[in-house]
Amino acid sequence: MSRPLMSRQREACSVQAPKGVEAAKASPSARSRFRPDSVGFSNFKMNHPNSTPISSKLYLIATIGIAILFAILIGITPAAVDDMFFLKPVSGSENLPQLWPLMCDRIPELWESQSGRLGNFVATFFLFLFPRWVFGILSGGVIAWLLYISCRLSGSRPGAAVSWLIMAVVVFVFPWYDYLTQITYCSNYVWAATASLSAIFLFLRFPALPPSKVFASCLLLFIAGWFHEGFGAPLACGLGLYILWYIRNISLRQIAGLLCEISGTAITFLSPTFRQRGEQEGDFIFKFTYQEAIMQLGPALLMWGLFILLILIIVCSRRRRRSLIRRPAFIIILGFCMAASMVFLKFYNGPRTGAPLLLFSAIGLAICFNSLWPETQSRSGSILRYLLAVIIGGGAWLNLAYADIAQFRLNREIKEVMSRFKASKDGVFYYNLSYPAADLSLFKTSVRQFHERVPKNFMEMVYGKRPVILPEAMHGFNPSTAPRSSRSPEAMIYNGWIIVDGETDVYTFNRIHVLTTDGRNLPTRFRYDFFPGPDSRQYIIITPHVKVLDPSLPIADVILSDHSR
Repeated sequence: MSRPLMSRQREACSVQAPKGVEAAKASPSARSRFRPDSVGFSNFKMNHPNSTPISSKLYLIATIGIAILFAILIGITPAAVDDMFFLKPVSGSENLPQLWPLMCDRIPELWESQSGRLGNFVATFFLFLFPRWVFGILSGGVIAWLLYISCRLSGSRPGAAVSWLIMAVVVFVFPWYDYLTQITYCSNYVWAATASLSAIFLFLRFPALPPSKVFASCLLLFIAGWFHEGFGAPLACGLGLYILWYIRNISLRQIAGLLCEISGTAITFLSPTFRQRGEQEGDFIFKFTYQEAIMQLGPALLMWGLFILLILIIVCSRRRRRSLIRRPAFIIILGFCMAASMVFLKFYNGPRTGAPLLLFSAIGLAICFNSLWPETQSRSGSILRYLLAVIIGGGAWLNLAYADIAQFRLNREIKEVMSRFKASKDGVFYYNLSYPAADLSLFKTSVRQFHERVPKNFMEMVYGKRPVILPEAMHGFNPSTAPRSSRSPEAMIYNGWIIVDGETDVYTFNRIHVLTTDGRNLPTRFRYDFFPGPDSRQYIIITPHVKVLDPSLPIADVILSDHSR
């Protein structure tokens, strides 16, 4: 390289460097610890050519396929849970001029009855004014951008080894099974995650942005803070930690960006129902059995634990420690995860509560991998990338294609169940539902919506009656001749189903113990529904969670509470 060319490059870098960086260069002590990589700090360019053109093309093809398959899945998934509640005033026969005022009336109601998240208002807009496939197509694009921006923040180009690992987390580990294919939840978690990651990306580029783009970037930070408090509050912590850590090199633009993000988050905090949500008891997670805790809490906590472990390993090496701290997004991701972990454990309300911690910990892991094992263009590295492309890219396509096909089939069942439910006088009818199975869909379909309490609660709000779906095996149930339990005399075991008298205080039990014919004792939480018996008395059918996951489970007896013997 000629000397004039090198001189011009140095001049270009000096022009792009943010205010304070030149002063930091003159001070060895400041440079040694607090200054992030000047290239990443100002331009956020990739530092290593860690993907080949072929692997990048494979990643692009895989991402496009994933976006299309997710768009189909989200577009064909019928309304459930919050989607039903948000659409309660709509009968389905209104035209667009009639829907617009209904939506405008609904938004103030949601501000009073729900938290003031922007995600709720975005979902309401799509629920009222557009068919579901429109939101599905847009969500496919959002997911594609989520994959891309996650790679950029990790310091990798799409197609690098860690980019495939991020794809695996997003497709296989992200809690899609917790109704994230619904418009309301997808907006509040998937769209909110993408907005937060995009805001971080622009925040890091603030010093080098032209003035015309600063306002738009501040607006995005405001929107990211407002989208969902589970992302907005941790994001404020992450950006704040970054500013404190690199205080000597921070520009006024970045401080303004942080204030915009905090302002957006404050809107959610000021909504009338936020205090009620904040006072939610945090001991719900202690009611889980060990197996349930591993399934619902495990993925997010495992990812967070691995992130911490790699940080500790890197800290032991001075050279790698400096390399990690100089990576632009690391401090923000670390601060975000620290706050998100506390939110997750305190305000747990389902696996989706751990989505922020899970995703950002995965990106943090990728940053640590790049710091420990920088990728090269060696032959072994190329083989690894191609192998990951086949396993993860192909596996993602197979998983989502299977989920699409399964949801198409399930929609026929849902249509029949809803028809019988609407025709029933009190919501009680017989039907052998499909049960969740550990198949290739990884529970991405809506098969669980008729098995769980929360979706049924929303159906009761909308239709004025609660669905009680009794299995066909309950035909002919006679309480006078049904076999009684030997361990809990108030219970009956009828054709493999647990029945108790309607006056039994089942809601006081945290869990029950199911005894099987092969001698197993399975502690489990449960669901219950009231139904009228042939003698006109009320009875309760108890459905253990283990029975939902395995409908063929041979139940021989039951212990109704932990303290029963």
